[in-house]
Parts: sequence; C-alpha cells; structure tokens
Amino acid sequence: MNTTMKITLLAATACLLPVTASADDFGYGAKTGFYTVSQSGFDPAWMISGHVSHDLPKMMEKFDFSLELEASTTITEGDVDLDAPAGSSGEYDATVFSLSAVGRTTGDLYGIGRLGFSDTEIEVGASGSGLQSVSGKTEKTGVVFGGGVGMDLGGFPTEFELNIYTVGDENAYYLTGGVAY
Repeated sequence: MNTTMKITLLAATACLLPVTASADDFGYGAKTGFYTVSQSGFDPAWMISGHVSHDLPKMMEKFDFSLELEASTTITEGDVDLDAPAGSSGEYDATVFSLSAVGRTTGDLYGIGRLGFSDTEIEVGASGSGLQSVSGKTEKTGVVFGGGVGMDLGGFPTEFELNIYTVGDENAYYLTGGVAY
C-alpha cells in the first residue's frame, strides 16, 4: 500500500470520529484464519489481523455500528501452482489494509455484517528447475464485504467471519476466528 493511501485511510478515520468521543467508544481486536485468492492455483495461507474500532452513536435499538481500521498479513506463504514446466513452484504473501463500516446485532449471540474499502497487496515468487527465480507484485484498491456470527462468552466476545476482498478481477477470501473488545 502506498503512503498516500495509508494517510488517506487514517485521515478518513480521524474525520469520522466525533470530537467528544470517549475512550469507551474505542475498541480493538485480533483474529486469525485462512486467506486465499480465487485465481486458479492459489492454496490457502495463514493470516493474522488486528483492528481498532470506533463505536458510532446508537441509531437502532437492536444494532450496534462501528468503523473499523484493520491491518492483515500472511504469516505463512501460500503455495501457487504456476502451470509451468515440471519442477517449478511458487509461493505468495499478502498484506491487506481496510476501512469498514461494521454492524452487529445485540445480544449474547449476534450477527455481523461488514462493508468497506480495502487495499490488497499480493506478492508472488517463483522458481523452478532450469528457470530463473522471478517475482511479481499486485496492489489493488477494492471493496471488502462479509459477515459472520459472534458470541459473548462472559465478557470474552468471540467472532467468526468470512470476508471477501475484490482484487482487480479476482476475489480474495479470509475465513477467520478472533476476539473483539
């Protein structure tokens, strides 16, 4: 993600936060799960994420809304089948930054919905028998949307989500489990 995009995301988040916000309006969370790209040949990679959130004023009795700024990165490399000569192999890493509006139903068992913007960078490296090592990088700004379920386990909110990121003409999928405070 280029510096301009990072600054824009941070500035947009800051502008959306009310000046009178208290520390109770902010939250944080972490999650982990499998990340993969819809393009043929990409196997899942293990990814971790962290987010900060700001609760928006209560608009509806049975729903809570927040803005979330999230950073994610793969911690294992995913394998890529290159359809190249025998003995060739490839691996990829991914990094994602997103800004999303998130809605959660109220209660101990709750639904989650997400819609926002994301900047995804996928870097692929390949090598093979008799071939030079090559690498390539794709960075695209797109949309993120998804949903899931959560449960409050005695003050320990646990959530499971599937988020979909548009990356050019492809989609990336992130199936997660985590906590949000």
